[in-house]
Amino acid sequence: NDARSRNVIALVLNPDFWEKNEWIVGTLAPAAKLVEAMQANAANLAHVHFGLMAVEDKLDKITRSCPPGFQDDAFDLEQAWDQRMLYGHHPALCLAAVINPNFRDKHGALLPDQMRSAEDLAARLASSNGQGDDSAAAQARYEFHTLCSDGYMVKMNLSPSIFHPRLLRDPVTWWEWYGKKTPVLQQVAQPVLSIPATSAGVERLFSVFKFIWSDRRNRLLMGRMWAMAYVYLNTRALKH
Repeated sequence: NDARSRNVIALVLNPDFWEKNEWIVGTLAPAAKLVEAMQANAANLAHVHFGLMAVEDKLDKITRSCPPGFQDDAFDLEQAWDQRMLYGHHPALCLAAVINPNFRDKHGALLPDQMRSAEDLAARLASSNGQGDDSAAAQARYEFHTLCSDGYMVKMNLSPSIFHPRLLRDPVTWWEWYGKKTPVLQQVAQPVLSIPATSAGVERLFSVFKFIWSDRRNRLLMGRMWAMAYVYLNTRALKH
């Protein structure tokens, strides 16, 4: 109707409308680029970690330089991102960032608490009881510190030639060939770096969810089904 048309015209002609839209697009761009990058077949959890760190840094700059009048929106965005990072940045991302040979020179980019969480997870994964308190866990911690030390190439007797880009295309295979100097960490690295960060991995998980939930199979409310799918998928992830 005419009243609605006038309201739309007034909204579109308002310069604040376009300024805010431009800011929103610029704010979402880093996250959109990260999602696109994760579609690559070679993307693993290490790429997710460094990608999230890059997005966080860009969002911090964007929110601090937001146009006048957008401070409340910027604050809400920053708070939402911080909560998501606190909840969703699993230690496996930090561990993958440490053990991926493609990022061997970026250990200094990880925060101290990220390094600690990566070390603790490596110890738990290596231990026989999953608690990280046996001899295998202690060896994993020793090998972890060896890998992260400044002279790791000398300590591990590694040649620069093994870091040729062709050999680094598949970090899992790289660890199989060259990880024998740190055998416990080798056993930890291969399954962690095998976890996909691609949409294909997500589709496989949610195809299971789609199979579980349908009008014909059960009549549970969607919210309850989401909770059941969350428990089911995470239980499988813990077992594997």
